[in-house]
Amino acid sequence: MNQEVMNTTLDHVEFSLNQLAQALLEKNPDQLLMASNEVQRLSLLLPKLLLQSQRSQNTQVKKRLLKLSALMASSREALFRHAAVTQRALAALVPSSQESTTYTPAAGRYARQPYGSVGRQSGEFKALTA
Repeated sequence: MNQEVMNTTLDHVEFSLNQLAQALLEKNPDQLLMASNEVQRLSLLLPKLLLQSQRSQNTQVKKRLLKLSALMASSREALFRHAAVTQRALAALVPSSQESTTYTPAAGRYARQPYGSVGRQSGEFKALTA
């Protein structure tokens, strides 16, 4: 990979990361989806660039790669923050989506479970005689 191809690829990666950061700031889901798909596609090229930059002694390319890695790390943290806000909003709108259904008894589906459950006592009396 020659120097021009590497610089062009780095320009494209930097542009895509800036678009992702802009989409995170604007909170536009369509832009966020397109930008993250593009960054994901370009992230497959980064290992090749890293190997090429390790072989070469070009300090300018190494500095650009360090800058891009810092930009990617900050975008990743912003995505985590965005996901946390989305989860909290979902929990506020739909509280049952956050509840654990592991130990709750089945409601309505099987009114009477033959082997008991957490929400029912072990003994049941249907009729009472004196």
